[in-house]
Amino acid sequence: ADAFAGFMEFYSEQFDWWCEVVSVRSQRALLRVSTHLTPNRGFKEGAWSLMCIEDPFCPDDNVGRNLDEPVAQLILLEMRRAYALCCKNAPFDVIAAEHQAELPSMTLGPAQKRERSKKQNRRQRNRRR
Repeated sequence: ADAFAGFMEFYSEQFDWWCEVVSVRSQRALLRVSTHLTPNRGFKEGAWSLMCIEDPFCPDDNVGRNLDEPVAQLILLEMRRAYALCCKNAPFDVIAAEHQAELPSMTLGPAQKRERSKKQNRRQRNRRR
């Protein structure tokens, strides 16, 4: 139970989805800029996927590439809900029960919000040039 709660807490609250890649192969998070997973490779054309998950058998492939932002937000919301229930010592069947969540306008954690703001500022500066 502690491992599950730790997983939910780490990936919903601590992991920086804007800057990091989940890498089972490396057994650690990788920085996006240090991988071959760029906006034009391993992603929907022209899109930067929120959830970047390296395929352990084909490291150039992002298995999270088809998750658009609303779906990725819903996944993060559900992981946060599961973690909150774990903290209340809820039984696993309650945690895993089907839940109809309303998608909030933004469910990113503080690190993701800061990174998104920085990214938007960089885009605006580049457009002015």
